[in-house]
Amino acid sequence: MDFPRARSARRRARRARRPPDIVLSDMAANATGHARTDQIKTGALAEAAADFAMVQLGHGGAFITKAFQGGLDTALLAKLKQSFAVVTPR
Repeated sequence: MDFPRARSARRRARRARRPPDIVLSDMAANATGHARTDQIKTGALAEAAADFAMVQLGHGGAFITKAFQGGLDTALLAKLKQSFAVVTPR
């Protein structure tokens, strides 16, 4: 699914017989060459994907995303730890 079309994805998910088991986000912002800017932009995409996953996933569902080293801020990590049984930054 193309994430900018998330509204249509939510409609499809509502029509599905059961929620998805996994949400996999491989999104990254276009690199600017400025490490901190790239980290913030990609972190924002990861947060948007996490918000989507927390709404759409069924109980016990998995969410996988990528971020630059140190790219997930502490608030997002805390939110993920509240919503998922296992959070493993790598």
